[in-house]
Amino acid sequence: MEFIASDNHGDIGLLGACDNDTSTEYAISWINKAVNINARNKDGDTALILACQTCRYNDISLVVALIKKEPDFNIQNKEGNTALLITCANIDRCASLYDIFVSLIYKGADINIKNNDDETALILLCSKKKNSLAMRLMVLGADPNVQSKNGWTALLLACRNKLEEVAMFLIDKVADLNVQNEHSETALICAVKHDLHQIVILSLINKGVDLNVQNEYGFTALMYACAGNRRDVVIALINKGADVNIVGNNGSTALDLIKDPVSKAALILASQK
Repeated sequence: MEFIASDNHGDIGLLGACDNDTSTEYAISWINKAVNINARNKDGDTALILACQTCRYNDISLVVALIKKEPDFNIQNKEGNTALLITCANIDRCASLYDIFVSLIYKGADINIKNNDDETALILLCSKKKNSLAMRLMVLGADPNVQSKNGWTALLLACRNKLEEVAMFLIDKVADLNVQNEHSETALICAVKHDLHQIVILSLINKGVDLNVQNEYGFTALMYACAGNRRDVVIALINKGADVNIVGNNGSTALDLIKDPVSKAALILASQK
C-alpha cells in the first residue's frame, strides 16, 4: 500500500489497520499514534472512509472512535466519496451503519456532496430503498434536483423503488418533473410502470408533467397504465390530454394494450376526437 499524505509511522499504521482485516482493538490502538487523523492513502481514503467501508463484522466501534477525533468529515477520495457517501452506499451491508449515518449528519457532514458518478447521499439512499433515512435528509435540506451521470434523480428512484412517501415529498420540491433517466423514463412513467399508489400518479399529472414522453421502448405512461389495467389512471391521463394514438417500438398503441372495457371505451372515444 502506498500513502500520499504522510510518512508518519502512526498515520501509516492507522490507515493500514483500518484497511486490513485486523482486529478492531488493534485498529483503535493506532488512533492516538496518528499525527494527522486526515492522512490519506493512494486512493485518497482517510481512516474514517476506510472504517466506514469495511464496517467490521457489524462492529462500528472503530468508526465511533474515529468520529470522536473530529476528523474532516467531507474529505473525498479519488472516486469522490466521503464517509457519508460510503455509509449510504453500504447501508444494506451493515445494520449498525444507521447509527453512523446519524452521527455523521450530526457532526455536520455535507449531505449534498456528489461523488464522481454525481450521486449524492439522497440518491444513494433512494437507490437502496431507505425511505426513513431519505426523508431525514430531505427535511435537512438535501438537494432534490441532482441528477446522476446515468440520469437518475431521487424522485425517479423513489418512483422506481415505490418509496411513495419520499415521492410525494419530492413532487413539490423538484424543479423539473420531466427529467429523464438513462432509459428515457420520467417520474410519471416510472410511477405508472412500477404501480405506485394512485395519489402519487395523480399528483404528477396535476403538476402538468409531459404526459406523452416515450421511453426507450416507445411506451408512454398511458400505455403502461393500459397494460396494467389502471382504470383511474387511464381516465385521468385521457382527461388531461394524453395522446392515445402514440405507437410504441413494437407497433402497439394504448388501445392494443388495454383490457378493461371502461378504459377501452374512453380510449376509443378519445381517439376519435
